[in-house]
Amino acid sequence: MCPAESRWTRHLLRVRASARAGHLPLAVFLDAAAGSRPTATVGAAQVGLHDVPIGLGGVVRMCEGSFVLEAGPRACLHVFDADGTSADGRSGTLRRYVLGAGVLGGAR
Repeated sequence: MCPAESRWTRHLLRVRASARAGHLPLAVFLDAAAGSRPTATVGAAQVGLHDVPIGLGGVVRMCEGSFVLEAGPRACLHVFDADGTSADGRSGTLRRYVLGAGVLGGAR
């Protein structure tokens, strides 16, 4: 997803750890990302937004030589932090948690 305004673009470093389930073509994984905190002036206020996604899931992997195809479910928790400061000095912060579910697929 691309932000409508470039000032909201963020840069993330994603880390993923996975473990195979014995000799089965299954694996579980945990991933998380951390990165920049975009800020912008909206009207007369300075506003910032930060998102930390944490995911957990499982995949079925099919390997043929060096080619790997994987797919499976993924659940995610997003921790959103927002803050703002108005021109007259008033400020506030807010934290929200959002749960999501989806499907992960990939090839390499």
